[in-house]
Amino acid sequence: MNISEKKLQIKDITKSFILDFLNWLETENNSNIRTRNQRLAVLHSFFSYVQHNEPDKIFQCQEILSIKTKKFTINSVDFLTSEDLQILLNQPNPIIKNERKHLVLLSLMYDTGARVQEICDLKVSNIIFNNNDIYIKITGKGNKTRIVPIDEKMKNLLNKYLNDFSLNNSENNDCYLFTNHSKNKLSRQGITHILNKYYLIACSNHLFKNPIKISPHTLRHTRAIHLLQAGVDLIYIRDILGHSSVKTTELYARVITEQKRTAIEKVSGNINDQIPEWNINADLLEWLNSFK
Repeated sequence: MNISEKKLQIKDITKSFILDFLNWLETENNSNIRTRNQRLAVLHSFFSYVQHNEPDKIFQCQEILSIKTKKFTINSVDFLTSEDLQILLNQPNPIIKNERKHLVLLSLMYDTGARVQEICDLKVSNIIFNNNDIYIKITGKGNKTRIVPIDEKMKNLLNKYLNDFSLNNSENNDCYLFTNHSKNKLSRQGITHILNKYYLIACSNHLFKNPIKISPHTLRHTRAIHLLQAGVDLIYIRDILGHSSVKTTELYARVITEQKRTAIEKVSGNINDQIPEWNINADLLEWLNSFK
């Protein structure tokens, strides 16, 4: 249908028209199924409104509302066990100043569960001191901010880092917390390089029990899984990670459930599911019962 968007009318938007659009999203625009479903949800919402306000278009609206969302498989979540996380954080050499910075960077990424861009954007002024506690003010998607507390060990690391790099003076409040060799803001690629560097060192020494494909987001996944394993409520984890909906956070709960199911299956072999022949032979059962 070759109609410009300015001339497009409601009567032109048919079920087949929308199906063609959804198919184009997937095949030519390379959008994933989640994006396809989001676009369809917007169309469903609009035509629900049209149906309510223009009853003469009810048949057209009902046809469009009958288009179903597509099911999709949720990708598995890679994360580090507590032991493997400790191995990773043991790789930077604390004697070397630059590697001390890398240790603080990786530790803060894990402790806050922040996205890699959120870490890039952190400034000294984003560190909030409140008596003996320290909080990190993180600006995430949609320019939304959240305040994330850090634990005692991370607090000590961060304080040492601020002293070490002379960032604890008020005149440095507008400086980025992590910078590269040129004193410029550390990029996403720079953080990825740092993470991969230490992960590969550990892998080359065969230190990990379960090597995985790692990225900065892996530390975010790892934090969420560890919080869940510690019994932290999903709502609290949602707030820490900055998810707009708890439904996104529920992905990690499903990972935990799947782990439990797999563990149960490993010991299910202890159960004998073979029913003896006499128990399924009706004639034999009747004959045995005659001796009662």
